[in-house]
Amino acid sequence: MISKQYTLGSLFLIFPLLAQALPFNIVPKTGTTLPTQLTAGQTVNAFYTVTNNTTSVRANNFVKYLPLNVTQVTSNSNIPDLCGTNFTLQPYQSTDNSCTLELLVSGAVNANDPNPKHHLVVCFPGGTTCAGTAFPLNVNVIEANNEVVAAGYYLDNAFNSYFALATSTDGGTTWSQQGLTPPDGDQGFFTGVSCTGSSCVSVGSLQQICGNTYSDVARSTDQGQTWSPQTLPAPVGYDTGILNGIYCAGQSCVAVGDYNQTATGDAISTIAVSNDIGTTWSQQVLPSPPGMNQGSLNGVTCVGNICIAAGAYQNISFDSLPGIALSPDKGVTWTQQTLTLPNGYSNGELNGVACSAISCIAVGNYFDNSGHDYLTVAISTNDGVSWSQQTLTPPGSFTQGTFQGINCTSNYCVAVGNYTYGVEYRAYPAVAVTADGGNSWSQQTLPIPTGFRYGYLNGVTCSNNTCVAVGYYESLTGVDMPFTAQSSDSGNTWTQQLLTPPVGLFIQGEFNGVG
Repeated sequence: MISKQYTLGSLFLIFPLLAQALPFNIVPKTGTTLPTQLTAGQTVNAFYTVTNNTTSVRANNFVKYLPLNVTQVTSNSNIPDLCGTNFTLQPYQSTDNSCTLELLVSGAVNANDPNPKHHLVVCFPGGTTCAGTAFPLNVNVIEANNEVVAAGYYLDNAFNSYFALATSTDGGTTWSQQGLTPPDGDQGFFTGVSCTGSSCVSVGSLQQICGNTYSDVARSTDQGQTWSPQTLPAPVGYDTGILNGIYCAGQSCVAVGDYNQTATGDAISTIAVSNDIGTTWSQQVLPSPPGMNQGSLNGVTCVGNICIAAGAYQNISFDSLPGIALSPDKGVTWTQQTLTLPNGYSNGELNGVACSAISCIAVGNYFDNSGHDYLTVAISTNDGVSWSQQTLTPPGSFTQGTFQGINCTSNYCVAVGNYTYGVEYRAYPAVAVTADGGNSWSQQTLPIPTGFRYGYLNGVTCSNNTCVAVGYYESLTGVDMPFTAQSSDSGNTWTQQLLTPPVGLFIQGEFNGVG
């Protein structure tokens, strides 16, 4: 056997180059890839399979050492064979002779660290017979940059819709805008955008001149300077479609939306997955949960291999219930559930979802029997398996509201949307911030500039302490104008600016997503 060996007192550590004869074989879990890059302030998961290499039952095994900036995850209901704080493994080549070791990486990891205590080490009880892995973590941290991309649509004088994109290289202070012309006189708009490294992917819909609507994506490899759009074909048996949200990390992107069944016209929840940052895509439709005949997913986020999508399902009586879809394998397979509405509410939907180091939070709105909408928050502390719900009371004189989007860093989350009041349901931009996983929130509204009557925020992105939110204002004459809001203190205070659509055909527009 060839191995690296270190001796610390009476502890004999074995870091294998060949796995034979070791107490454990520790390899990356099949179907997963070890992370190699991490944006500052974010976390990422790594998964190993730990196998008993002996012919005896081994009880009370444990992880003795881990690399710096790495911790063991000992509770995850999505992984039934998770290695706990102490775990038992059956003999080699028998059932239950292995478990899944989940690790949470929060900073840089050096695979060549000379200190053996800074490597993954799993031991038998007593901690003297141990093994490492031939596949050590090696993770570089990249600083969060100030580049931000917003996506939406512009309208010309004839109310034709064009894909709208805006790029900022200074954290949202200044912007460069461009409109992408849909092909052949078609109409287009973007609903969301996500960036990873220098690549960004926008999603939305393309309405052809003949009336058919298709899911549309656009990919940029230069942080939003230039774009390559493509239209995704509808799955067999479906026609019109739209993608409402997207999340990208590393090489993977997961987008969500809905397609309409050709035979019935019912909307069915849709997933699109790319493993090459938006170059190629695979799509699937998700049959609605029992008792529901329609569904749509509006937002998605991923933590490691676990992805959570949020939306709504509708029954035959056209009652909408908030919906969650959960994937343990980066969007390949999914389970779905509807959330029970609290007493006094007849309908509800979720529009966005994000995860911090504390919890995952989905946001949207519930309707009471009078049709009034209320700010809604759903919280999960077990990676999307179960959820608790609450409605938030709008601040001041506002009586109603809805959340359209949410984004989290490791420490805090910012939700955006709009508040309304009065018989005209006058809307103001809404911001809510939580630093305790969604248990308590501070809320505020952003002032509407002179000459405008309504304001809406549709999306938000945060990195470290900087957040950028996007939306639109409606003028006194009914013209929509895109605007952005910037915060440098984790969403507590904001500055705003109106953006005039690019010179040329465009007379109005709005932003729906930012990443």
